[in-house]
Amino acid sequence: MIQKLIFIINQTRPILKYGLIVLVLLFCLTSSLELVVVKLIEEFLNINAKTAEINFLGWSFSLGIEQMLFLFLGVIGVKFLAELTLNYAINKLSYVFQNSILHVLLPRFILAFDPKSSVEKKLNLLLVEIRNLSHFLIKPLIKLSYTVILAVILTVYLIQLISIDLLLYTSLIGLLSLGIINFILSLSKKSGKLSGELRESNMNFLADILNGAFEIRYFDAVENFKKVFFKSFHKQLNAELTKDISSNLFKPIIETILLISFILLIYTSISNQETVDFARLGVILFLMLKIITLVQQFTSSFSNVKFYNKSLDIVHAEFLKKNSVKTAYPPTQNSQNVFEIEKFDFKYGDKSIFRDLNLEFEKNQVYYLTGSSGRGKSTLLNLLSGNITNSGIKLNSDYKVSDILYLRQDPHLFEMSLEDNATMLTPEIDPDLIRNSLDQVSLNNQINLQDNVGPRGSIVSGGQKQKVNLLRLLLKRKPIILLDEGFNSIDKKTRDVIFQNLIETKPDLIIFTSHDEDLIKFSTNVIQLD
Repeated sequence: MIQKLIFIINQTRPILKYGLIVLVLLFCLTSSLELVVVKLIEEFLNINAKTAEINFLGWSFSLGIEQMLFLFLGVIGVKFLAELTLNYAINKLSYVFQNSILHVLLPRFILAFDPKSSVEKKLNLLLVEIRNLSHFLIKPLIKLSYTVILAVILTVYLIQLISIDLLLYTSLIGLLSLGIINFILSLSKKSGKLSGELRESNMNFLADILNGAFEIRYFDAVENFKKVFFKSFHKQLNAELTKDISSNLFKPIIETILLISFILLIYTSISNQETVDFARLGVILFLMLKIITLVQQFTSSFSNVKFYNKSLDIVHAEFLKKNSVKTAYPPTQNSQNVFEIEKFDFKYGDKSIFRDLNLEFEKNQVYYLTGSSGRGKSTLLNLLSGNITNSGIKLNSDYKVSDILYLRQDPHLFEMSLEDNATMLTPEIDPDLIRNSLDQVSLNNQINLQDNVGPRGSIVSGGQKQKVNLLRLLLKRKPIILLDEGFNSIDKKTRDVIFQNLIETKPDLIIFTSHDEDLIKFSTNVIQLD
């Protein structure tokens, strides 16, 4: 388990390593303060006069009773602040860990588009398993060692202080305290309503991103969507962080109340020259409550570590996968050709799609792919774009895979405004270019730029969805354009205007498929796949 965690931490942000160092320092500080508190309690119990001789870590000094009380109050205050800081640091490290893992894995899923993989599986890995790993395994694992050491130290002191006649009484008090702790924990769960709502919203947005991974990839918008997602995701993490911190406040608050009560009992006993039995009982109750809390924390942490170890295995296996690398094409032999295909065979399972295929796609040409359904038009575009891995397609060395823009026949629209969908969240696009492009696709009077298109573009028609997709094309302007049935939901008149405007942008190559043979008039070459 530890080796897997170290491997994942090494793959994520360096801040995690520094965070672990800070945690170790905080552990040392809080443990030292615990020992100081116990030592001061012990010295209080041994007071026989108005001054006390204190021996601690080789230091020896005398303090008056009032000075000692003020010292004790100061230590309690510092201890309270240190525990709050430690609690914050543990929770914060957990969320930094979760955030760092998602920063590494999310681009892999967006860029490695695979139409056969389910969005549900990706979501389960990206959010549920990662959250389980960081929230229900990392945090308990960090607390385990601390709780064990501290519980052992305090138990030894308790055994020294407790007497047989008080054993039953303290046990009953311990059970009662445990009940109170469980009650407070159950109340703290209700404070997670906001974080739950944000988590659901982010799940829906992430589902939208993954469903639109095709468009994000080909419009080079990974960083844009990543930025918007993490802005909302950080709000969710902060809400959960607030909930977790509030749910852990009961421990330092109860301890502080008990310690202050203990000081008052001692001060009253000494002032009245009475025995310190009440003070001793207060110390015993304090230690019992601490041990009960630590035991409960250890039990729940151990259960979480054991149960959520599966999440660690799943995330670890995902990190072991190689980063998706876009298809690398061998160079074409003819410098005038953008693509070359020579004696190419391709199968889907046992079905042969292409056999001994030979094609050349020259620069500054418009190719119309035609043929009956099932003859491989969409498959050929997928092969040319690199969406389907292959080794038989050659690309001119003047171009990269990122120079290819592939528009499929059923575009995905994100649940955001028309403008954000068109620009793919690219902020530097000129507003005038957007307005001019709207005119070119005849979309300016059909839907307002700031109108939300609804989930998966449900508010707009099929033709409007295709126009938005073509608007993306005009705004992005890559040299190689592949269109798969990009006009089948657009009326003939508008379609002709859009296609003509597209040609006038002068890309180096256009390859399109369509069942409408009237579009042949825009082509310079026709390829009949039948």
